[in-house]
Amino acid sequence: MAISGSVRFSNASGVGANIMIGDVMRMRGVWLLAGWLLSGVVLAEGVVVEAPWIREPPPGSRAAGGFMVLRNQTADEQALIGATSPAFGVIELHRTIVQPGQRMMRMIAQPRIMVRPYGITQLQPGDYHLMLMQPKQSLQAGDSVPITLLFEDGSEQQIAFPVQADQASAPNGGGMHHQHHHH
Repeated sequence: MAISGSVRFSNASGVGANIMIGDVMRMRGVWLLAGWLLSGVVLAEGVVVEAPWIREPPPGSRAAGGFMVLRNQTADEQALIGATSPAFGVIELHRTIVQPGQRMMRMIAQPRIMVRPYGITQLQPGDYHLMLMQPKQSLQAGDSVPITLLFEDGSEQQIAFPVQADQASAPNGGGMHHQHHHH
């Protein structure tokens, strides 16, 4: 059965292409990948990284927080186990907690951040986050930082994290008032 005609595809940014239906049938895997790339979402080994960002640190700060949404599109549990970047000397996985009866937040280093099958894990201020330490240069809103995420299954994803001004919706006005505690 021959299928003919053409279709115009475009993403939210207006990037698009006219393609022949027959070509889609022959190259659907390539176009599926192209669709993911055009949409600004990265897919590797079943984990989609959405809305990555780094909170703009105060001048002279030796640390910053990295945030994102991890979406697992598989039936298997996935785990983020680390990250690297040429922009930072050390990156650790952390979780911020407030202990009962205390007003001070503490960050606890995590060996991994789990993403349930078909689940979502949010790395956000006041919870799980990337602790970006020993910056090689100062960061300002508008900068973009490459960070490679390392997953337990051996896969890696290089993601561009835009630096954004502090967000007022973050807990405690977005301030990072905490103590470090490593296990």
